[in-house]
Amino acid sequence: MKVTKAMLKVIAPALFVLAIALLAMTGSSPVTAGSDDLPRPDALTVHEWGTFTTVAGPDGQAADWLPLSGPNDLPCFVEHFGNNALSKYIPELGARLTYAEAATRLKAKVRMETPVLYFYSPREENLNVKVDFPSGLISEWYPHADVGQMALQENTLTTKGAAGSHLEWNNVRVKPGSTPKFASDGRVSHYYAARQTDALPVRVGDKDEKFLFYRGVGNFPVPLSAELTSSGKISVANTGGDAIPAIVLFENRGGKIGYRVQREFRGQVTLDRPKLDGDVALLRQELEKTLTESGLYAKEAHAMVETWRDSWFEERTRVFYMLPKRVVDQILPLNVKPAPVHTVRSFVGRMEVITPDMLKDPLALKKYGRFLGNQLPQALADSTYQSFLNQVSTACK
Repeated sequence: MKVTKAMLKVIAPALFVLAIALLAMTGSSPVTAGSDDLPRPDALTVHEWGTFTTVAGPDGQAADWLPLSGPNDLPCFVEHFGNNALSKYIPELGARLTYAEAATRLKAKVRMETPVLYFYSPREENLNVKVDFPSGLISEWYPHADVGQMALQENTLTTKGAAGSHLEWNNVRVKPGSTPKFASDGRVSHYYAARQTDALPVRVGDKDEKFLFYRGVGNFPVPLSAELTSSGKISVANTGGDAIPAIVLFENRGGKIGYRVQREFRGQVTLDRPKLDGDVALLRQELEKTLTESGLYAKEAHAMVETWRDSWFEERTRVFYMLPKRVVDQILPLNVKPAPVHTVRSFVGRMEVITPDMLKDPLALKKYGRFLGNQLPQALADSTYQSFLNQVSTACK
């Protein structure tokens, strides 16, 4: 039958009503022009990622090391702690340490690396953001924040009850549609990779940034141990009360890599060291998948893996694991006012495993000696860390 224009005038409105009714029945909504896959939450949303780095001692538990002595690649505009006259000083805890001196003398079990807080909202927000660190000290942050902690001394992090700090950003302005001017000091830094997301820019004072950034060092138990057995295997144990969403045993020897993945990990398992036939690109995909499953957006997960692309996959043996959110909340209580409707906190634990071949290799000792703590030969420690101290002291002058 031929459909005339007159018939179309009658049929078209009826078809439109039918389409709307079908959409209502299925709970769908029409796709509007210009729609995309960008995260557009309907209420204030906060996402955070970070890393807890530890070193396995002979018993597999996190051991003391020199967590501030890693490569100093933060931009010069990032602020860091400094002992001042108002800081509480206790003689029994030893000498006060400057930021540079702490790199060579401060021992602790955990390096809290690069937590960043992202914000999303359909409207302008004015927030107060506070992070407590009951068992550690905040070492770096940006933009400017109010930081409260005692003077850092040699034994602050190894004396029970001596550590404890917090930082607070007041009047954090989250403004959709703004045109921020992000700081840069012209040096190469992994810091900038964290900006490659769809998060809204924030302004604190007169400084713009894509996130709130902080780092720290602490002494607190992590929910994982990793021990090299006499047979050359790796014994991994979940020492906490919650299932660990995923663990990855990783090894890089001579530029060849291998890895094993286990999910919803409880109890203990002894793993063969992986065959060195893996692919870094595939491992990156696996890690990003795990991070998005924890609640991060895809670009956030990619930014995190990109930030640590060198140190995560460099030569050595290590275990990565996702920390349960309840554990993160206990270690680092977060308070945002007004409270967000949605909050995601994705932290990756990284435990370095010391192997006999490393202890026999002078080049490895020099490069990775900071992980050895008391096991590092004193002569090598003196020369290596004096050089590093000079680097830290002059990097931003």
